[in-house]
Amino acid sequence: MIGAFFLGFISSGESVPYGFILQSETPKQIMGRVSAVATSLQTFSMLIAPTVGSLLAKWLGVSIVLMGAGGATCLLGALVLIFIVRRINVQKDTEEKQFQA
Repeated sequence: MIGAFFLGFISSGESVPYGFILQSETPKQIMGRVSAVATSLQTFSMLIAPTVGSLLAKWLGVSIVLMGAGGATCLLGALVLIFIVRRINVQKDTEEKQFQA
């Protein structure tokens, strides 16, 4: 029961911000199309992931698949962190130039 609670808590931490950003950054006239594509990509990924994961585990072994997934997650996290830090630095530089002008 505790595991199910944490699974729900973690999934809401992903889905709620994603929906908010999707709605706030998408123009109203194309919201339906963007929402449909975004939802279809999520659904396709959820449906295909178990099949791909099991095939890779059969061919390469479970430990290789888990290490690859963990490594890919760490790499993606590092890239996102670098992107965020650069974006913050660019915003600070822009604000400083505007303040000085």
